[in-house]
Amino acid sequence: MALRAPETILGLPLDHGIDIWTFGCLVYEFLTGNALFPVPNCSAVPQSRVDNDHLLQMHDTLGRLPEILCKK
Repeated sequence: MALRAPETILGLPLDHGIDIWTFGCLVYEFLTGNALFPVPNCSAVPQSRVDNDHLLQMHDTLGRLPEILCKK
């Protein structure tokens, strides 16, 4: 779950960019031993909250997300 691209979380059209995103997250995890965007794996937490927290982590790490993602 921690490898999901923002487009996947928001239900936007998918393209080769999500593969690049996932590869980058994997490389980071292999090099550091930590997930770049760790998300809880708990069934007691609603999926919408997990998705929102995941997007907030991306925003906090990368800065403002592209406008098309913010509108969604």
